[in-house]
Amino acid sequence: MLQSTTHWMPLVNGYSDYMPPDFVANVMTLAPFPSRNSLKLLEQRRVRYALFHRYWYNHENWRNVTARLKEFDAYLKPLYKDESTRLYEIVGFPP
Repeated sequence: MLQSTTHWMPLVNGYSDYMPPDFVANVMTLAPFPSRNSLKLLEQRRVRYALFHRYWYNHENWRNVTARLKEFDAYLKPLYKDESTRLYEIVGFPP
C-alpha cells in the first residue's frame, strides 16, 4: 500500500485490504502477464502501466517474466529499470 502512494493511481490487484471484485475472477488470466490474454483483459480496463518488483519472483519465475517481456516488447515501452524494479507503459495491444 505504501508504494502506491508515490503515484495514487488505481491498482488492478487492489491495495491494502481492498481487492477489486473482479480480481479473483481474472487472477489466472493476469498471472502470466505479459501474455496475449492478459493484455486483452488490461486493454478492456484501459490499464496504461505495468510495474514489476523483482523480489516477488523466484529465479525461474523471473526468467519466465523477462522472456515474456521480450516476446511482447512491441506493446511495452520501458520507462524505468534497475535491479529490483521495472516499469513499463502499455503502448499497444495484440490483435
